[in-house]
Amino acid sequence: MGENTIAKIKSFERFKPGWSFGEGSGFDENILAKAILLIITAHNFGFKETDAFPGLSSEVMVTLYLKNDHWEFTIEPDECVTFIHEKNDETIIYEEGLSFETAISKLKNIGFEKNLLVLKKKPPDHKKTKPFR
Repeated sequence: MGENTIAKIKSFERFKPGWSFGEGSGFDENILAKAILLIITAHNFGFKETDAFPGLSSEVMVTLYLKNDHWEFTIEPDECVTFIHEKNDETIIYEEGLSFETAISKLKNIGFEKNLLVLKKKPPDHKKTKPFR
């Protein structure tokens, strides 16, 4: 369930100021926790391929992949989210300043729209179902 991506995000905790050739700030634990929550939610809503990338200004980009589509959720240092949807390397949607809750809602909607969610509910027992009359 995205364990590799979650481990990668957790590794950002060790990044000290100057981590990238003298540039780059450290990462706030709230930003990292939100990035991990995005990954968990993505896997719960059917995404299998994910990744995460650190930004020089303490932002964390979480990326979800499905065929020629990819969706990027960048959690900014102020905890707002920038959302980008690209298809075949062309930007389809670019939105910034989203709340984290809005980003989670978008992620869930994408999972539903792409029919990625497989409910793990037991099918009804048709032998016990009464026929229509």
